Amino acid sequence: MKGLAVLHFTDISSAMEATVATLEQALMLLNTWGK
Repeated sequence: MKGLAVLHFTDISSAMEATVATLEQALMLLNTWGK
């Protein structure tokens, strides 16, 4: 059961990392587009 919790936590953190990376890319595009 503990292993499943760790696996689930890893999935969540990697998903969050992907979301943050996507947001950062979008912000960079908006910044270059605004100029």
